[in-house]
Amino acid sequence: MDGEKLTYQEIAARLKVSVRTVRRRLAAGLIPARTCGRRVLFDFDAVWAALPDARAAQATSRFRRLAQGAPAPIPMVEHLKQVAQNWHVVPDELAAARLRKEQER
Repeated sequence: MDGEKLTYQEIAARLKVSVRTVRRRLAAGLIPARTCGRRVLFDFDAVWAALPDARAAQATSRFRRLAQGAPAPIPMVEHLKQVAQNWHVVPDELAAARLRKEQER
């Protein structure tokens, strides 16, 4: 940490996020900070370097989701084919009502 030391409020203002967000990222270990007594001080350059790139963050969250066993997204055509296989299982209410009326005659 070579640069200017900033407080929670100052680093939040520079990053254009809330103080709560800064506290959460610090607690998660995503950004570095130093303590001086009870005060927590941040070096803006170190914090900025520690923040993930937006595209990299999206990619890692997607791969993390896949690694945890979440199903991979399938193309819409395949999804509709899978759903169409079970359409005959759901009874058509109008057809059932017509059948009942015909049976009553």
